[in-house]
Amino acid sequence: MQIKNEKDVGKEIGMVSALLLSVLFIFPLLVFSIPLYILARMFHKPILHLILAVIGCCFLVLGFMNNPAAYFGLYSMLPFNMNWLVELTGYPLVLSRASYIMYISGALVISYGFYLYSEMFRNKKVNSIEDERDRFKESGKYHKVRKQRHKLNAKLQEKWRREGKYNRVLLGITEQGKAYELDFSEINQHHFIVATTGGGKTIYLLNYVEYALANDYPMIFIDGKGSMESIEEVSTICKAYKKNLQIFSDQESLTYNPLKYGNATVITDKLKELVETESKYYSEISTSLVQVIIQFIDAYGFKRDLHTFAYYLEPNHIKQILVNDTVEKVIDVEDTSTEQDGYRGLFDNEEMGIATHTVKVEKELSERAKKHQYKIFGRYEASEEGELYLFENAASVRTQIHLLLDSELGHLFEEKENGLDLLSLSEKKESLFVSFDGTIYDSFIKKIARFLILDLNYLVSYRNRTMQKDQPLLAIYDEFSVYANDKIVDTVNKSRSAGFHCCIATQLVADLDDVSPTLARRVIGNTNTFAIGHTNLPDEIETWANVLGTYKDHDMTITTEGKGPLHRKELMKDAGTVRKVNKFKVSPDEIRDLRAGQFLITRKAAKGDYPVEPEIVYVRNPLIGL
Repeated sequence: MQIKNEKDVGKEIGMVSALLLSVLFIFPLLVFSIPLYILARMFHKPILHLILAVIGCCFLVLGFMNNPAAYFGLYSMLPFNMNWLVELTGYPLVLSRASYIMYISGALVISYGFYLYSEMFRNKKVNSIEDERDRFKESGKYHKVRKQRHKLNAKLQEKWRREGKYNRVLLGITEQGKAYELDFSEINQHHFIVATTGGGKTIYLLNYVEYALANDYPMIFIDGKGSMESIEEVSTICKAYKKNLQIFSDQESLTYNPLKYGNATVITDKLKELVETESKYYSEISTSLVQVIIQFIDAYGFKRDLHTFAYYLEPNHIKQILVNDTVEKVIDVEDTSTEQDGYRGLFDNEEMGIATHTVKVEKELSERAKKHQYKIFGRYEASEEGELYLFENAASVRTQIHLLLDSELGHLFEEKENGLDLLSLSEKKESLFVSFDGTIYDSFIKKIARFLILDLNYLVSYRNRTMQKDQPLLAIYDEFSVYANDKIVDTVNKSRSAGFHCCIATQLVADLDDVSPTLARRVIGNTNTFAIGHTNLPDEIETWANVLGTYKDHDMTITTEGKGPLHRKELMKDAGTVRKVNKFKVSPDEIRDLRAGQFLITRKAAKGDYPVEPEIVYVRNPLIGL
């Protein structure tokens, strides 16, 4: 057994004493540094923290030099006998203001040290964004918000309405329970909404309806499925905001004259929806007949509507007008005759001829009548069918027009004083809902909706000419696939410059593929805001995951240590393999798990230096609380 000498014992006593003094000195600072460290992590301002630590160090040194006894004042509060410390320092232990100043000053230094150490540790730790999101989905906060989403939305909605600012569109709450809003101007770059039956698509659209009405914007809602429930829901919001809603429907009396606005070319384009056939030859003949009749009606100033058009599809009615459209032409006729009587030779030795002049008035077709007689009849006289060539080969025009006018919907296409007028609706900032029962009028829905779309095209042109880009108009095209075609997509795209804020909604992307193989790609390619709801098709889920894009994340191969059922996972870089990979911003599984009332929203038109990341939102119900 080795006996320690006095020198070694002295060293050990010195070390223990130094350790004891260090603990005595550092203990008060540790107590105050913990809350300061927590605040530093919350606000994450390392530069400010460093500055405060330097200042704190100076105050601590100055305070200790001036009143070292005050530094140990905290020990007077401990439930122990600390007389030995009084004897050691030679001062009474008093907790004073100076004590607190020194503690807080020194705690700033200690907390900054903790902050640096924690940052170094965090930097060595590899964090996966995907893992963080998975942990959030398992957290109590996530499940609490999901369970109380309706209550939270109703409370938030009530506050939004009570404040009455309406400067942003309130759509609902996020999975974190925070309000989710966007600028209405983003919809000027078009909004595409997809959700299967029962997914909450109509309720989602009502959020934009309420915003438009609250801000006194004109609104047009075209519904391809003919839902009476949707009409009632929109009507409820209109009543709440004291706005008049015009309803063009098979259940209402509002009339619409699709031939009211536009020149002959525009009207011809509209009526093409009625008369086009599978044969390009007969379609072109039908189009020619439509155009010349519209030009005829305009030239004679007749009321331009479908009933007038149908009347002049009968060639004899046109001929009757043309025959009676005459002008008088005066003809001066010279009549020279020889007179032989008993007075001959009294005045002249030669035979005398006496000339007489008569005025004759004849009627002939006016230049207007000649022009239209030639365009409608004359230029076809050499054909096999003769002058009735257009009428004989365009029988589908007469059939389709009379089919529409003789149907239960025929009375809706009369020209009346208080009929539907999109220009007036825009100027007066009114609202319109268009809906027909698709189970009964399936063959007419496309034609009627396309009439209206082409009238919207005319409205776009009018608003452009009158520079109304800064006067928003909300246009909602629900069940878009029912009446969509390439021309409608062009209309929607061009409407942005006229202040149109468009929402295009459908149940499936595949519905647009049925209309045209390129329609879905064109709609998605020209849209900058998306809302994806509940869907079941795997290929569409994959499509949306790709549309939303990817981000750089860490893919880790983690090593484990220890034996038995409890393994310790090592997340440090030097304990496993870490590589960067591209991962979906929103995984296909998350899209597949969306349920009614949930929408994944992504906004490429949002203002700011950084893109707004896709987020799942629990959509509010605007009908609650009205």
